[in-house]
Amino acid sequence: MPASLSVSFSVSLSVSLSASSPVAACAHGERARSWGSSTVVVLVVLVVLVVHAVRVDEPGALMRVRVIFLGEDPKDPLQQAAADYLARCGRRYDAGLVPLKPTKRGKGAVDDVVRAAEADALLSSSDGCTRVALDPTGKLLPSSEAWSTAVEGLLQRGKPVAFLIGGATGLHPRVLEQSAAVWSLSPLTFAHRLAVCVLAEQLYRSAEIARGGPYHKA
Repeated sequence: MPASLSVSFSVSLSVSLSASSPVAACAHGERARSWGSSTVVVLVVLVVLVVHAVRVDEPGALMRVRVIFLGEDPKDPLQQAAADYLARCGRRYDAGLVPLKPTKRGKGAVDDVVRAAEADALLSSSDGCTRVALDPTGKLLPSSEAWSTAVEGLLQRGKPVAFLIGGATGLHPRVLEQSAAVWSLSPLTFAHRLAVCVLAEQLYRSAEIARGGPYHKA
């Protein structure tokens, strides 16, 4: 995730003036002030480089809440709506979509093999995150308030939270085992892209509840 950061500075400073001379003392003071200013500049540069050490070109690199799913269609109205809901979460969640390429299914494809390949992609993309797998067998939270409380609790762990949604054949057991929690959106079965949109709306609702906004009350 974070990019390697390699910064080298070469600074040479030589003082040949005698300290007993007033001129030398003045020159030494000027050099000290100049060195002090240079040090401040160097520290500022270092801070900026550290802040930008995370590669922003990696999908989801700066998100606190990530919805990671298989398949991408920017023209799909459901995906557009999901992206809009997550954008509305604001800085509280810094949420966004992280779409992954689904495994190609040829004739005679074995579901478990496909799920295993998709598991590799989901787990790799959520490395370093607190994972929440979305699965029909998961825990069904009783209310939107419960969702908000649970999400806030996960964020307090100090790591990004990644919600994982599987492909057409669901999640591989390995994803469930390596997730901090397994939740269910509903006892109903949703189409894949609809599940992404429903999750995104629920996350926006959770953020509004946490900050006391009007959306949940409307």
